[in-house]
Amino acid sequence: MGIGLYNFIGKYGVQWNKLMAGSMIFAVPPLVVALFAGRSIVVGLTADAFKE
Repeated sequence: MGIGLYNFIGKYGVQWNKLMAGSMIFAVPPLVVALFAGRSIVVGLTADAFKE
């Protein structure tokens, strides 16, 4: 999808409103997943940090 954003950059200018809207649509899903899985990611990364 990131390649499709280049369609908003033309020879004579940039359609900033469409480019920024497309960028938000492209960026929001990974952010939502990271927010919901954040606690699990931290627990998984620190699982072997402390050895008994």
